[in-house]
Amino acid sequence: MRASCGSAIGTRGAMVCGDTITSIRHNALEVLGEMRYLEDFSPGQCIVFGRHVVTREAVITFAESYDPQVFHSDETHSVTKELGGLMASGWHTAAIFMRLAV
Repeated sequence: MRASCGSAIGTRGAMVCGDTITSIRHNALEVLGEMRYLEDFSPGQCIVFGRHVVTREAVITFAESYDPQVFHSDETHSVTKELGGLMASGWHTAAIFMRLAV
């Protein structure tokens, strides 16, 4: 499944793992031009801050350190398989967003 703006997401909304790490950073104010408020945005609107592809190893390393749930770190576990495969932690994706936006 592919989301708009080119970010890869899994069937449950989590980032899927890629083979490489690519990071192009943009400061949020550089992208937006000015500070905005919640009501300035619309549903489905896409704002590209940059690109960051996450490796399988990065997902597992982050999970083992900060969010040790089996579906973030163990591809062979039955829960992981039931959910459709390894998923990045929401904390991991939030941290990536903050790095790209700030």
